[in-house]
Amino acid sequence: TAATMSNCVATNAVFIDCNFTDCDFGNTDMSGARFTRCNLTRANFTHANTEDVHFEDCNTEEAIGLVIH
Repeated sequence: TAATMSNCVATNAVFIDCNFTDCDFGNTDMSGARFTRCNLTRANFTHANTEDVHFEDCNTEEAIGLVIH
């Protein structure tokens, strides 16, 4: 089962070695979050705030709606 984090606030959150395959981040405030070595295959970022989000050694292939500022 895929994780759901839609309509949440995850500002300045830190995620390390996480598997977010098919996760729904829609409408989530992710500003300032940091992802390190995470799998984000097909993760849905539609309408998420991704301002100042940092990705290091992450798989973002096929991520939906991901806008990296």
